Amino acid sequence: MLAERSNVEPTIQLFVYGSLLRGEFNHSQLAGSPCLGEAATDLGFSLVDLGAYPGMVKAGRGCVAGEVFAVTRAKLAELDRFEQHPDVYWRTTVRLADRRLVQAYLLRPELARGRRRIRSGDWRRRAATIPAPSAPDR
Repeated sequence: MLAERSNVEPTIQLFVYGSLLRGEFNHSQLAGSPCLGEAATDLGFSLVDLGAYPGMVKAGRGCVAGEVFAVTRAKLAELDRFEQHPDVYWRTTVRLADRRLVQAYLLRPELARGRRRIRSGDWRRRAATIPAPSAPDR
């Protein structure tokens, strides 16, 4: 007897933390991808303020708040183009606080230099920022 093939396309878990969140202005990029719930990264990540959207970097002692979505490979390829992977953001595996390993977009470190940190690690609570370090007076 042959096993039936499933028509369900496998999905990848993707952690988002900024303009792709539900209710944010770029959330439509995730159309058709179910939200699996709220989540936070493990320690060792922070958010930088880029104006209209944030960037997550692997730095610091904090964690970043966000949501996890189940995305198809085709949707992930679309998001790679949207996030300008690998030139601006690069997609990589990150560990969440609940120990799951998921995909996420990290801002290239050189693009984060001099940017204000979002102290809360939560884009929706971005009013709490840490100023970028200033150059010493000469």
